[in-house]
Amino acid sequence: MHDAKRLLNKFALGVAIVLVVCTFLSKTIAASLMPAVEVINPVRMDFTVSDECDGEAIYDRVYGITCDFPLKVVKVAVASGNTVRAGDVLVEIDSREYHLEMKRKELNILKLKNMIAQSIDSGIIAELTLQLEIEEEELNIYKEIYPTDGKIYADMDGSVYKVNVKPGDTIEPGRALIEMYDSTSASNVIFSLYEIEAVYGIGDKVVLNYTEGNWTIKKETEIAGKTYDAETNTYIYSVPIESEHVRHRQPVSLHITHETPIYDMVVPYGAIISTSDTQNYVFVVNERRGLFGTEHYPKLVWVEIIDSNFQYAAISARNMTASDDIVISSSRYLTSGESVKVTNR
Repeated sequence: MHDAKRLLNKFALGVAIVLVVCTFLSKTIAASLMPAVEVINPVRMDFTVSDECDGEAIYDRVYGITCDFPLKVVKVAVASGNTVRAGDVLVEIDSREYHLEMKRKELNILKLKNMIAQSIDSGIIAELTLQLEIEEEELNIYKEIYPTDGKIYADMDGSVYKVNVKPGDTIEPGRALIEMYDSTSASNVIFSLYEIEAVYGIGDKVVLNYTEGNWTIKKETEIAGKTYDAETNTYIYSVPIESEHVRHRQPVSLHITHETPIYDMVVPYGAIISTSDTQNYVFVVNERRGLFGTEHYPKLVWVEIIDSNFQYAAISARNMTASDDIVISSSRYLTSGESVKVTNR
């Protein structure tokens, strides 16, 4: 009887040990099969950012002084930065070739007139008369476009941006001798940012920093334009600068600021799950009683994105609080309701 009781105790102990081992193995296996997740509580913060960048002043009305004929430069009367009035001399040229060409054209006209006077054939006379009209018209145009006094003048008030010639240069037709701009026209500071940096928008505050002579000027303004350039994958910004003393293409430093309100619930942008129908969700981890005690499971919750940048998103959702655990990473794809292992709680 005593031996039977002892044997029964040993059996019960063995069964208990087997149950403990099985329970441990079951929990271990179940835990190993669970996706591991990392969670975070939404935080209260803003997205205000600021940056320093460089741009340049660009005037709306910029034009080049060109000629429709070859010429040789004798003297340049202006320099970059000069202010000129309509009628001021910009460049002096060697006009000897002009006078020779004009004499050649006048000689051709005289020859045509003599040929017409000596001809008795009406057909030939008609042809020569037409050639004469062409030559005379070409001569008139030549006189109109060529500076007979050997000087090229400014045709309007403006400022010299760039001088492209020097004495002794021979200039081909169409080349800009002088580049000028109208300093009374609208001007903007232009700068560009790559897409990942372009969090700034129209109306954001800007402080311009530039020089006027020996003075350093700081002026508060705001972004007036923003366009995307697909060729360079950048956004081109424009900021108005109202100063006739700023030169075309003058460097300007900018301090730009994008201010936002303080949002109550902000999560890392990677926590957002976007679907093909442009809806946004997050996984919220909840607790429940399970076979092995308290366990965690994710629930997919619809959220509205109020504001965002490339790192964070401000969200709002019904029945969500700042104490909720939001999944920010997982070891594999999650489905609502499955058990998960929270690694950072």
